[in-house]
Amino acid sequence: MLFCLLLVLFGWPSGPAAQALDRVLAVVSGQVILASDVRAFLDLGLHERGLWNVRDREPAAREAAALSRLIERRLALDEVNRYRQASPPPARVERDVAAVQARFADPAAFARFLSTVGIGVDDLRQILRDDIRVEEYVAGRFGGPGRLTEAQLRTHYDAHRARFLEDGEELPFEAVRDRVREDLWTDRRAALVEGWLAGLLRRAEVMRVDR
Repeated sequence: MLFCLLLVLFGWPSGPAAQALDRVLAVVSGQVILASDVRAFLDLGLHERGLWNVRDREPAAREAAALSRLIERRLALDEVNRYRQASPPPARVERDVAAVQARFADPAAFARFLSTVGIGVDDLRQILRDDIRVEEYVAGRFGGPGRLTEAQLRTHYDAHRARFLEDGEELPFEAVRDRVREDLWTDRRAALVEGWLAGLLRRAEVMRVDR
């Protein structure tokens, strides 16, 4: 399991023996993604984080969406590595490790769970470190909400007034300007990232065999 998880998350080369132990779901630029990779991704709660969020509840749809996120993550990480995105401060990584650990009843339960998926805390740190690197690369590539103009904010407010209510009453633009900015940027960023990932997929050799 350790080899399988590291294979998809870190892009280590695969071997015939590893592939024989599990079902191949996809091949991404020569790297295989296995059914056990998808299970580990979901069980660790990595599907609830940032760019790789999976909202599907129905099991088959959830697993298919998780596989899509793992494919995208592999391609995104390849690009981040090409541009040599720096590693985040250790303290930030530790905060994310603590957030994952908080999903479990106690440290012993956390350690037992890591053992069942075949990874150690250091492996988890590397996974989370790379997730942060991708997030920081995306932030640098697409900028932030500060780039939005007043006209864009007002247009967004006018088109989505129902998002800015309090006790059923519409709030004036001046009172919710910061909320409007954040809301608009969330929409814009999602579209930009979706387009970026779609471009990576078009240029990559990806074969899915789960369908």
